[in-house]
Amino acid sequence: MIRHHRIAKTTVCFFVVIGLVAVGASPASALMAGPRAGVSFEPDQVVLGAQGKAGLLTKGVGFVPGIEFGLGNDQTVVSINGDFQVNLPNLPNTNVSFYALGGPTVSYFSPDNGDSDTEIGISLGAGMRVPIRAESSYYIESRFGIGDIPDLKLIVGALFSL
Repeated sequence: MIRHHRIAKTTVCFFVVIGLVAVGASPASALMAGPRAGVSFEPDQVVLGAQGKAGLLTKGVGFVPGIEFGLGNDQTVVSINGDFQVNLPNLPNTNVSFYALGGPTVSYFSPDNGDSDTEIGISLGAGMRVPIRAESSYYIESRFGIGDIPDLKLIVGALFSL
């Protein structure tokens, strides 16, 4: 019961952050959110989650918080990412674009047998975005963890305008 309470508190905190970012976003930018899924290594898990985006903080830089639930390897991991995303130029003659990301990550590890633990680290990564239509896109990204958080994640996802 305690584990579910902590996960619920984590989820509430994530949505509070999304709301605060949405309030601070420029009026010209659209609030976006969507699902994400993938795999992580060390620990080896299937990862399911959600990500939000509230527009640009400055030219080419946005805040894209996310929450992920890692399942497998005899434990559950809940990670909250506070990523800043730097948009890179589009490929010539296409709408495909790339981005770099980085920011703090808080991971809560709950093993099936044993004591739970909370760790803080830094995530760094890169991704590729393919637009679906105006203000919506698919993306694929790789994330590298620095510190006692998952070492590597390969993620696919979608962001939809709200």
